[in-house]
Amino acid sequence: MFLTIAHRQVTLVVEDDGMGFDPRQVPAGHYVLIGMNERARLMEGSFRLISAPGNGTAITVIVPLVDLDDRTLGKAGRSAHGWRDPHPGRR
Repeated sequence: MFLTIAHRQVTLVVEDDGMGFDPRQVPAGHYVLIGMNERARLMEGSFRLISAPGNGTAITVIVPLVDLDDRTLGKAGRSAHGWRDPHPGRR
């Protein structure tokens, strides 16, 4: 696992040398990968998964850093944690 901060972005890489799987054939009811992708996108980032049977798995998430001047949800809909609230008016 690697976490780096550079070029105004945070990059998380998680790799293993396990048995891997075919990402196109994830069994029904397994929503973790969908949730990870959605969370990365909500933070205006990207999610990349590479896996194949017999070859392990690598997940890379890249999220841009944001200015923390606005420490509460504001005009841009950002929180101090850097994610963009898709519904800033609703609570």
